[in-house]
Amino acid sequence: WAWLVLAANCFVWPHIAYRIARGSPDPYRAELHNLMCDSACGGAWVAAIGFNIVPSAVLVAMLAMDKAAVGGLRFLARCLIAQVGYAAVMAFITGLPLHLHSGVVAVLASLPLLLAYPVTVGYTAYRLARRVRQQNDVLAALSHMDGLTRLPNRTHWEQAVASEFARCRRIGHSSAVVMMDIDHFKSVNDQHGHQAGDAALRAVAAILRDTLRLSDLPGRYGGEEFGVVLPGIDIAGASAIAERIRKRSPRITTTARGSRAPTARSTRRRPRGATARWDTISARPRPESFARVSLTPIDADARLADSSSAIFPGEETMSLKERRRFVAGMGALFAGGLLSTAARAAMGPEDKFDLVVKGGELLDPSQNLRGKRDIGMRFGRIEAVEADIPAARALRVLDASGRLVLPGLIDIHSHVYPYGSAIGIPADELVQFQGTTTMVSAGDAGANNFAAFRRYIQAQTRTRLYAFVHIANIGLSGFPEPELYHLGFAHPEECGKTVAENADIAIGVKVRMSENVINQAGIEGGGARVMCHIGGVATPALMGEILNTLRQGDILTHCYSGFPNLAGRFTNIVQDGKLMPEALASKKRGVIFDIGHGGGSFDFTVAEAAMQQGAAPDTISSDIHVFSGNSPGMPYLTWVMSKFMALGFTLEQVVRMATVVPAGLINRLPKLGTLQVGAPADCSVVEIVQGPVEFVDTRNNKRSGKSYIKPVQSVLAGVPFGRPYHAPFSVK
Repeated sequence: WAWLVLAANCFVWPHIAYRIARGSPDPYRAELHNLMCDSACGGAWVAAIGFNIVPSAVLVAMLAMDKAAVGGLRFLARCLIAQVGYAAVMAFITGLPLHLHSGVVAVLASLPLLLAYPVTVGYTAYRLARRVRQQNDVLAALSHMDGLTRLPNRTHWEQAVASEFARCRRIGHSSAVVMMDIDHFKSVNDQHGHQAGDAALRAVAAILRDTLRLSDLPGRYGGEEFGVVLPGIDIAGASAIAERIRKRSPRITTTARGSRAPTARSTRRRPRGATARWDTISARPRPESFARVSLTPIDADARLADSSSAIFPGEETMSLKERRRFVAGMGALFAGGLLSTAARAAMGPEDKFDLVVKGGELLDPSQNLRGKRDIGMRFGRIEAVEADIPAARALRVLDASGRLVLPGLIDIHSHVYPYGSAIGIPADELVQFQGTTTMVSAGDAGANNFAAFRRYIQAQTRTRLYAFVHIANIGLSGFPEPELYHLGFAHPEECGKTVAENADIAIGVKVRMSENVINQAGIEGGGARVMCHIGGVATPALMGEILNTLRQGDILTHCYSGFPNLAGRFTNIVQDGKLMPEALASKKRGVIFDIGHGGGSFDFTVAEAAMQQGAAPDTISSDIHVFSGNSPGMPYLTWVMSKFMALGFTLEQVVRMATVVPAGLINRLPKLGTLQVGAPADCSVVEIVQGPVEFVDTRNNKRSGKSYIKPVQSVLAGVPFGRPYHAPFSVK
């Protein structure tokens, strides 16, 4: 009979208990009662086997495991009391037989339970935890999502704005927030019903999802208002994206109950970033300006809390009631210090700089400044430039004594797309060799792979990166095969679209020596700046045509190239010692002459003749890549700058050509390339090492110099590159 009872307890009772719990109005309480019965049975079986040590211990432990998991320690205590009680009852019935010794048979009989039961309970708990986690994920997604548009709701979107603003303040980059609404939305609901209004809201959400970049975050702000977070973008890029959204749906037509309800949409931009200038928009366009993008710039020192007169300049743009509602909503978002840059950066007597660059001699061509100064940096910006800033006012001091402190050096022609371009080098690895804080990728990526450059390189690199998009859709990934050897790779329309869609970092189009492709690039790029590579041009006549094609503001890179064409003829801008008339005309027209030294694109004899005849360089760049970096000419930016000092340029002139001028061509981040207060906290610390020194070009011509520039340290957004780090290993 004992075996029958045991079989019933093991195989029949679990099914009965399950049905009891399922049929109960309170399944949880019923299941607790069932577990109490399990414990009682377990106590009875302990007594029935004579309190045999091993089986009894296994039985008690197994029963305690699921009781503690389900009901906690208090429920476990109650179950243990039930076990003891029923064990005593069974002992009284059986006469308290004791069989304490556990033989081999008893131990072996206990092993299956000892192994199988924990595995079963553990797996059941895992499945339950996994199901709960999945349900929690669903609940979290639902709590973050607007049910109608399937976009992030206001709470989640505001958190994203605050997070992005904090990131901008920390690293000194710009970002933007775009606010938009649907014009005539109330009349749509009134005349056509709320179903038509809901359809319009869903249509706007679909347009945002299809139009925005992968890094952008749209959200529903409330009612017919939407917002978009645009990370890593300035006001020009935000304007382009907002205009693109507007153009994609100037009139959204929805259908509900047999009626067609047209709506329009107005777009408003509110950039939020660590910039010295904010921008905002009118919340209600005038009747004649519906479905348009509007922008009103304001000074950065106007606090949001009392910004009625600064942000909203006229009563015609917003009523007092609407203004208060808008400021209240945005005030909650930007409370707690998320104010303007100037307000945030204002230092109290107890505040300290994040970094002070101390004891160096400043050289800033943008201010015609040269003299001993200390630089105080805070929140990724230059907060103070003073004769002496006490070290006690700094969290960290960078000693620049006996050295020159320059604005962060900018290399406008480099190849910094490792693994995607066949010749790219990681930009951060070049800092120690050339002192750069900002670099421009010269056509490493084309339309097909620019998104990968943006996501996996630019977004993961400390050095500020901008780029020219290559006219060839493959970029330089086909090297050593020339990317335009097959003109079918040239897709000006796709290239222009890529430049427009990445306006925050894409500053123009890169092409090689073809006047037809240059012209197409200018047209399809919407007037974007063109960087034209020359060197090895087929004929002097073709060179002349290329020069005549370039417009004001376009860049002629490798301008002093001595690279021969396939026939071995030197078809550069200097022919038989004379500067081509087309080259001089392009220079006077405003074409930018860029060095682009590289491993084969700089000839002293071409440079000397061109400069003597009126074609001096505008920018100095390295054209550094995996091959040129190991060439005899050593085209690191500071070394190329030193070569031009040997050619007669002053230190101030070469610094200007590697800071102020390229910063103006990039034209994305305010005050880039300067050490003015409010500028990004970028600087390059260098030494002027006295010679004599010998320089070699890419044609093995040699020139002697008296000194050269040696990079020592670089600071980006107030954080020095390299060690030492603060413990525990934070860079700030």
